[in-house]
Amino acid sequence: MVKYRQQGFTVIELVLVFVVLAIVAGLLALALDVYRVRAQVSRSLEAAQPAREVLERFFVDTGRAPLAEEELARHGLAMPNLPAYLSALTLEGGRLELVFGNQASARLVGHTLALSPYVSINGEMIWHCGDAPLPAGLTGLAVPAGPRAPAMVPRQFLPPSCRN
Repeated sequence: MVKYRQQGFTVIELVLVFVVLAIVAGLLALALDVYRVRAQVSRSLEAAQPAREVLERFFVDTGRAPLAEEELARHGLAMPNLPAYLSALTLEGGRLELVFGNQASARLVGHTLALSPYVSINGEMIWHCGDAPLPAGLTGLAVPAGPRAPAMVPRQFLPPSCRN
């Protein structure tokens, strides 16, 4: 009697390999999406630098933060154009608010990241975002924004400078 030796893989082994590959691919896709969203938040913060410079110029001229964009216009200053991932870049009670929309990830659309101005002991303007701890000796320049509570960017997408 001739014995046949099994060669190759069984169907169950092949199915298990495909299941494991599908799980790994799903985890990789999720990690890449989180990375992409974080990159959009970081790029938007960088693109908001001209707006921060305008507000710092106003502070140097007046010794306080502007409460609204109309105050900037009266001093010959204007907010810059919107970065690609933002639907609005507004000034609310001295805070700079970045509202995500346009080309932003669906996970960011409608969320806001607020940058609050502070003054250090030596008179330097420092911007604070997220729940990162504030250094000692800072004086806040922003006025509380009232009843409006923007949908904040989820903590997992904030850059390290905005997290504690």
